[in-house]
Amino acid sequence: MAIQSSVLSSHLGESLEHLHQLLLAPYKGANPDCDAAILPFEAAQSASRPHEYLQCMLDVLRVTFEPAPIGSVLLNANPNLFTSIPALMGAFDLGYGSLVADPAQAFGDFWPQTMKPHLRSHGSDPDAAQAVFVIVTTGPERYGPALLDEIAPALEDQAHYGFCLDPALEGRLRVSVWCVSPARAPS
Repeated sequence: MAIQSSVLSSHLGESLEHLHQLLLAPYKGANPDCDAAILPFEAAQSASRPHEYLQCMLDVLRVTFEPAPIGSVLLNANPNLFTSIPALMGAFDLGYGSLVADPAQAFGDFWPQTMKPHLRSHGSDPDAAQAVFVIVTTGPERYGPALLDEIAPALEDQAHYGFCLDPALEGRLRVSVWCVSPARAPS
């Protein structure tokens, strides 16, 4: 794949700066007068669970650019859903979580028994959120229309969802979630 270095440098630099600003958002929310010279790893540390937060962000990128989407009515083909939902207009609280299910564990079990309690333990209730985004990543063993049939009933139209393929996961599911709720008043 031939790419001009100036194009790569320019666009990658701009993309990384935008991601840095996105990571700074929670930091600036807690520290409005913070110094703009915060390094990217320092910005990532501002999240209470930085590795989960980064995994959720990476999965948003993956679902947006997944080269073999299961369907075209999902997040995979509609990245504007991340920005056009009314709940995302103005200030909001962003709950997040990213966990990997046990091998061959059904999503219908993992979602209510593991993922929802995990989100709630960190102050985010997907049942009460204004918008929920769920990204399910799995290996080729489970990636296909049957996975869509497995996920849809468990979410009961509560969420926007999409799928990613990651051969390293084999038969396990990684579920990354963003829950958008009205902004709480500062305490």
